Amino acid sequence: MFECSFERANEGGGAVFLTRGDQFRQKIYNADRGIDVQWSPIDAYFAVLDHATGHSVDIRIYKISKVTVGHQETFKVDMVYESPLPGEFDIYWGVEKWNLAKGSVLLKCRYSSTGDPAKHVWKEAHWEIPIVYLGTDDVTNPNPHNKIFRPNKSSEKPQSR
Repeated sequence: MFECSFERANEGGGAVFLTRGDQFRQKIYNADRGIDVQWSPIDAYFAVLDHATGHSVDIRIYKISKVTVGHQETFKVDMVYESPLPGEFDIYWGVEKWNLAKGSVLLKCRYSSTGDPAKHVWKEAHWEIPIVYLGTDDVTNPNPHNKIFRPNKSSEKPQSR
């Protein structure tokens, strides 16, 4: 089981890590605030919803692959999508639906079209983003437990799968 967590640094900000027990730990990227994680129906893909500012949520989608280094099996983590305009004020990204049978994920974006915080006019848009190259062995080990895990603000527990 993989876990994705946000770990605070002493000087402010922090980092997002992906771990699997004691056998794998990788820093994914630096982050300023907390995160939410949404796993795909299989453990091979996950989305990190980064609360980069108090007024936006960016999204990054990652793919986990098994690789062999020497004679040892380990994991490789690749970012396959990043939302445009990271940190842009009043843009909130999320996962609407994982559609791995089609090799894609449906994203939603809620945004203010006015640019004036006092006069928000909220709109929502949806994009289907390809993330899987069909015909490969990416879609394996189906898991029906797809949940959005929310961090506990007091303890910032890992969001596991």
